Amino acid sequence: MFDKAKRKVRNGTVIVADAIRIRTGILRRPMPLHRQFGWARGLPIDRHYIEGFLERHQADIHGEVMEAAIAPNYTQRFGGDRVTGSHILYPVAGKPGATLVGNLETGEGIPENAFDSIILTQVYQFIYDMHAAVRHTHAALAPGGVLLATFAGISQISRDDMDLWGEYWRVTDASARRLFGDVFGAANVKVEAHGNVLAATAFLHGMVVTDLTPRELDFSDPDYQVIIAVRAVKLP
Repeated sequence: MFDKAKRKVRNGTVIVADAIRIRTGILRRPMPLHRQFGWARGLPIDRHYIEGFLERHQADIHGEVMEAAIAPNYTQRFGGDRVTGSHILYPVAGKPGATLVGNLETGEGIPENAFDSIILTQVYQFIYDMHAAVRHTHAALAPGGVLLATFAGISQISRDDMDLWGEYWRVTDASARRLFGDVFGAANVKVEAHGNVLAATAFLHGMVVTDLTPRELDFSDPDYQVIIAVRAVKLP
């Protein structure tokens, strides 16, 4: 990947005459390899981290569960027979598969003390007042209930969602820890960051999970956060 730089010795000191030249190959292009996060080719790289997080915390997905999606994908997949009620949140009426119309930013239509588990993957970044959304999420949880949420760190814009709702935020593990700690209490919040420079670069280009090895995907570098995941518990 790296060409050797020209070197010469001056007064016993090695001088690098030219900057290191990097052979960028297919990355030397202003357009991504594939748009739409790579969905057309396979599982997007961010979903590797999201689904791994939910799998590790699948025991939290039980009872009455609310998920923000058009179908109870993760509720059914990771909750199984522990789930007694599945509620699919969508912000406007008329969406097939949605069972609950509500607005996390205003709290309108969101029942309080109702859910044992809430799954919000890649949702908060599309809500301008995230602090209000976190407060209303906390209110919607039953005492002892658990929120499992993920955020985009290093990511392209989701164009369809940007045009529909607006896409406002990217977070770090530090901002997520403070955001949820202010509402749930710091001791009740666990934050994870996942990703590295290779995974981030591949993700931005629309490469997918099968393009990298598990070792490459799972190497963690806190300076290159692709996905931030939050587990927050509402005290009884």
